[in-house]
Amino acid sequence: MRSEYLNPCTRIAGLAEAINQGLYLTPRLDTEQFRAAIEEPALICGGRVEPELVVKLLEDAEFNQDQLPLLQHVLMRLWDSAAKHSSKTLTSDAYSEIGGLENALDKHANIVYEGLTGDQQRIAEIIFRRLTESGDVKGDAKIDTRCPTQLTDLIKLTGASHAEVVAVIDTFRQPGCCFLMPPISIKLSKDSVIDISHESLIRQWKKLKDWVKDEAETAKTYRELVDASQKWKDDKKDFLKLRELYYFLKWYYRDKKSPVLRAKPTNSWAKRYGGDFGSAETFLLESDLLEKEGNEEEVEARRENYEATWK
Repeated sequence: MRSEYLNPCTRIAGLAEAINQGLYLTPRLDTEQFRAAIEEPALICGGRVEPELVVKLLEDAEFNQDQLPLLQHVLMRLWDSAAKHSSKTLTSDAYSEIGGLENALDKHANIVYEGLTGDQQRIAEIIFRRLTESGDVKGDAKIDTRCPTQLTDLIKLTGASHAEVVAVIDTFRQPGCCFLMPPISIKLSKDSVIDISHESLIRQWKKLKDWVKDEAETAKTYRELVDASQKWKDDKKDFLKLRELYYFLKWYYRDKKSPVLRAKPTNSWAKRYGGDFGSAETFLLESDLLEKEGNEEEVEARRENYEATWK
């Protein structure tokens, strides 16, 4: 059971008691266990880890929330580096070169991302936004989590072809990378579920953290627009005026000012946040038009047209 889902379990009679009977909290490794995890795989493969590097890894990982997935990633990168030099020794110099435990995953993810074309970067950003659930959106700002999504939905969201989306996904699930699941050995179909391999990527990749934060803000603004649209429909609010209108238009047209398409508001995107995109979009654009025209009779005529459409 994932820890962030434990609290809702208390709302179901008997479920908390059942979980308590079989709950086991995996403890953190102690120093000697951690040392063994670093050194012994190398020994099995006929290699070695520099003593200085072992000490450095133990120090860097001691208080890190993602110590095990980061350690796994760092050791994988060090083995790849050693192989390029026909060596079986993991060194401190190579450790510094890949960014150390704190920055290795962020640096590696950036290398993969920057190796994409401009349009592929656009697709990648939309994919990772969709695969991540912001704690701000869920009402718990402390926890950002994975959000597995069908390939079909990602294709609709990006507006790209099946082949174009798969090409980007495959780049992030190559051997030595493995940021996305399922593994590269599994051929993707339209029903395949794409997922981030581990939430340490959400916490460690700074670019993704920025995307997730921005996605939460975008979703918040959209929901505010939907709420304003509904109030207008219920005769509790006028069309948008000046400052409020500018606020929503700035959100709506943001993609035209960005070199990378950032969560362009579309019906496919809005489904994640409650849908009703058509009504909200029309309300916004009509508000903009009427603000420019300032014709009260036109406002009333369009209200009647809305009501006929919504019935």
